[in-house]
Amino acid sequence: MGQSRNGEAKIDVAINQDLKALQLSSEFNKQFFINFFKTLSIKGSGMTVAGIKQDELLGFNVPVPPLAEQHRIVAKVDELMALCDRLEAEQTDAGAAHARLVATLLGTLTQSADAAELAANWQRLAEHFDTLFTTEASLDALKQTILQLAVMGKLVPQDPNDEPASELLKRIAKERARLEAEGTGKKSKATPLVGEEKP
Repeated sequence: MGQSRNGEAKIDVAINQDLKALQLSSEFNKQFFINFFKTLSIKGSGMTVAGIKQDELLGFNVPVPPLAEQHRIVAKVDELMALCDRLEAEQTDAGAAHARLVATLLGTLTQSADAAELAANWQRLAEHFDTLFTTEASLDALKQTILQLAVMGKLVPQDPNDEPASELLKRIAKERARLEAEGTGKKSKATPLVGEEKP
């Protein structure tokens, strides 16, 4: 079977009772008629397949400008549709560039070496907050970054006198081993230390 474009059969076809076919006279540019037909709001009826009755189909009045005018109209429609396609592609490219920019700026926050660098990176992001965080995906990325900063301990000043987490984990492991040796603690699976790979 051959390909069809916009409902125009490229080969001779047989159709059943649910399909209607039109043969255009030489007064019509086929693409002009197809463009016109797309503008109609046709609502089919039927129990199993929505179809249009032949009387309704034949009842549509089709404007028939001179053939040269039809050609000009088709050329203008093609030109404008190509413009729409370009605008859509540019929109897609702009969306991808926006997502990359958001990811890069949020990455600078999590990669900040110290509080001063984090504050500077946040200020750069805050200056353009209303244009950066306009999509659901960008807001989700912002939320994820905030959680990541919180877990990294970068949202609040850190007390240099606090014991490092690695030391706390070592003390917990020693206490667990002591309790198990005394028989008062429940034997548990070994917990990997921070930085160790999980099995």
